[in-house]
Amino acid sequence: MFQALGKGNLFYILRKGDHSTLQVGKVMDVINHTAPYGSYLGSVEVVVSSGESTFNFKELLPTESLHEYPYDGVTVSDNRDMIRNKIESMLNESVGVIESYDWHKNNAESCKKMLIELNPQLAKEKAQEEKIENLEKKVVGMDNALTDIKEMLSKALNNVSNNSKKQ
Repeated sequence: MFQALGKGNLFYILRKGDHSTLQVGKVMDVINHTAPYGSYLGSVEVVVSSGESTFNFKELLPTESLHEYPYDGVTVSDNRDMIRNKIESMLNESVGVIESYDWHKNNAESCKKMLIELNPQLAKEKAQEEKIENLEKKVVGMDNALTDIKEMLSKALNNVSNNSKKQ
């Protein structure tokens, strides 16, 4: 529990994001804030050093061993097993998302088809989008073909010009 922390204790900092990281630091200082009148719990502030950095974690409940700062994507703990469980939970959640990708992709396609059935205007708009996309591809293809023709004509004219100069 955070209230039992002392200087030198290990402290775990889990940063969640695209590339989640775990930092293990050492407690440099623990500040116990007394509770306001009529409240049973105060809060704990922990100063942690990890590498060259120092972190200050505020408003930790004394009876907690794991605390999440959801807006920052940070979870802290003084307990290795609790942070390991949190990491395992994140892993299981990510694996579940990855494994359900095909199901969600197919479900999204099915939902689009059902919406088109319910609203024929959507079908018309989708058909128009496909036509426009096909036309854009054709225009790009024609542009590439014209560029190739220009290059071939330029080479042919250069060959003719060079041959007439030789004679």
